[in-house]
Amino acid sequence: MSIAEYNDAIVSVRDKVKDKEYSEMPHSIQVITHMYSNTKTPVPRFILNNEIIKRNNTLVIGYKCLNCSALNEITLNLYIRKVSKHVRCCDGCKNLNEIKRAEHIAYMKGERIVEHNELRWSDKSFKQRLDESALEFDAKDEEFKTSYFLKHLTLEEFTRVQSKIVSIGNGKLKDMTNWEYFPTYRIHNQTQFTPLLVNQVTNAIEKLNYIEWNCEVCDSNFLNRDIEVQKNKLKILCKDCAFCNRVFKVKTFTSPSGKINYQSQPELALIKWCISNNMKITNGPSIEYVNGGKIHKYKVDFQLPEKKMLIEVKDNHIWHKKQIESGKWTLKEQSARKWCVEREWQYEIIFPKTLAQWKERMLKL
Repeated sequence: MSIAEYNDAIVSVRDKVKDKEYSEMPHSIQVITHMYSNTKTPVPRFILNNEIIKRNNTLVIGYKCLNCSALNEITLNLYIRKVSKHVRCCDGCKNLNEIKRAEHIAYMKGERIVEHNELRWSDKSFKQRLDESALEFDAKDEEFKTSYFLKHLTLEEFTRVQSKIVSIGNGKLKDMTNWEYFPTYRIHNQTQFTPLLVNQVTNAIEKLNYIEWNCEVCDSNFLNRDIEVQKNKLKILCKDCAFCNRVFKVKTFTSPSGKINYQSQPELALIKWCISNNMKITNGPSIEYVNGGKIHKYKVDFQLPEKKMLIEVKDNHIWHKKQIESGKWTLKEQSARKWCVEREWQYEIIFPKTLAQWKERMLKL
């Protein structure tokens, strides 16, 4: 069935709110791809006076039924739905269908007729839905499968990052025992499939959204709206650590106390100096502070637990200068000093020009 038939069937276009006629304006239905489409699949869109009409509209279409030739008037959105689903009948002739009428009578009586149709998706068992989803996806061509997994995680990719998931659904699901990743669950919209978590013990499914992760660098927890954000990421990093990792590559040094993260040569030199002088040094804590009404975390570089001291290694880098100008650094420093006061610790900021004096003072403690 061609789009031309639906175009030819249109006899009027009007705005039901403004009570204005647009029938004389150039109008047509065209199959195009929306710029924000996930699938990039072309869909029917209504063009009026060379403008694409969005779903939020008040237009009404008068049309001649392709089946019975009766004149009807319905909203534009309903008409576009008919085009998308290749529906030829209007509501009038559709309701004269004997099978449909028999099914409706049976439904009102609480019966169910399935001779003419296969079971509805909602009536199928949980296992049937999973099996059919897998079969339908497997029947797709290789181009579709490749395109799908360019966006969504494969089973292997999910398995790799699963240990870093703290919770799913804004804390709704924390215990993932009995839950499995199912990458191609059948849904009935344009995308056709979506990844879900499935529990075959309780026959339940869970959407993979609002996921709380544990950062691999600073060990803090952070939230992503969906799991696809972590597609093709080598490490699960929070916003701050991801930024640092892009600008200054986060590296790891193995010390007698365990692995220590560093980002610059001065930081590495300090780690090695502490070890050579038998000073235990470990990664610093993540301390919360408020900026612009939002809670952020300040990841302190190092700590010397035996000396009860937090250490921040700084240089006159442009990023540090910008944080001072914006007031962000003041908030970070205040939060660290408050953390230390509460625990009777000290907070030290070391610059290249003060490093020698600091080392000399540490050797005397």
